[in-house]
Amino acid sequence: MYVPLGYANSFGQLTDMSEVRGGSPWGAGSFAAGDGSRQPSPKELEVAEIQGEQFYKVVNNYAKATIQWASVSLVPWIA
Repeated sequence: MYVPLGYANSFGQLTDMSEVRGGSPWGAGSFAAGDGSRQPSPKELEVAEIQGEQFYKVVNNYAKATIQWASVSLVPWIA
């Protein structure tokens, strides 16, 4: 399941041009040096955390709906 980040909860972080940073409405990201000398910035980590929270909410709701649907008898007279 793919859950895009979008702008709803991360607009401020994604449109802030005060520093170079990775990430887009498609998901969190980070610019990195080939030798690993550049680590993710606090803003990049914040966007990743927002994406993780949103992913959890969507998948959790999906899982609850699936479990609820599965518990409903498809043949009511047999239940």
